[in-house]
Amino acid sequence: MTEDAIALRKDASAALGGLLNTIEANHLDEKELVARVVALQQLLDQGTPVTTALSSESLADTLPLLSRILRRSMSASATARRALVLAMRAEGVSILAIARALGVSRQRISNILRP
Repeated sequence: MTEDAIALRKDASAALGGLLNTIEANHLDEKELVARVVALQQLLDQGTPVTTALSSESLADTLPLLSRILRRSMSASATARRALVLAMRAEGVSILAIARALGVSRQRISNILRP
């Protein structure tokens, strides 16, 4: 195996570590999000107007919290996917095999491999 392939495998491992950190951070935020959504749903079920329910200080950040969780997930998964693709390609794996392994199209892999 070439030095580049070894370095790319280490990069892939580091990217997976970053993805794991993101999952752990999201897990904590998702617990908070569940509590907020349940509280919001209860207020709406009690007849509270949506504007009033969302103006509650504890619920005001509910949708931005969801956006933050999604943004972190997308960024970390894209970084991990790119690192895995580069490492697999350096190991001689075909574009089609990489696409199948990652559950994406050949075109997606080709786009990732473009400089």
